[in-house]
Amino acid sequence: MTARRLYGYRWQQESKSFLRRYPLCLRCTEAGIVRLSTVVDHCKPHHGDLALFWDATNWQALCKPCHDEKTLREDRGGKPQRERIGTDGYPIARKTGGDRGGMYDLKVISSLDRARSLSLSESPK
Repeated sequence: MTARRLYGYRWQQESKSFLRRYPLCLRCTEAGIVRLSTVVDHCKPHHGDLALFWDATNWQALCKPCHDEKTLREDRGGKPQRERIGTDGYPIARKTGGDRGGMYDLKVISSLDRARSLSLSESPK
């Protein structure tokens, strides 16, 4: 069965219902970040298996950045995405974009703020 058929009207209805029941991204919540879920992900890739595709116990609610990272990791054979470092030596905040107006990963921002405040307080006057 083609992906177009799998992700048709029935999937749209089921996934909307699932996201209403699980409005927060599971991975972000585990990391202490509050972010709305926007994607229903298959925990175990279904590869066209209808039983696995429609098995709601194989679904999880994720935000788009977490879903994209998970999918990329699966496509790379489990290798994590490398953290980008700016010219100042600090990690570059990952912009999540999407429908939340460019919200930034709060964990990265708070780490940056903490590091910058330390470096500012230690600078000679």
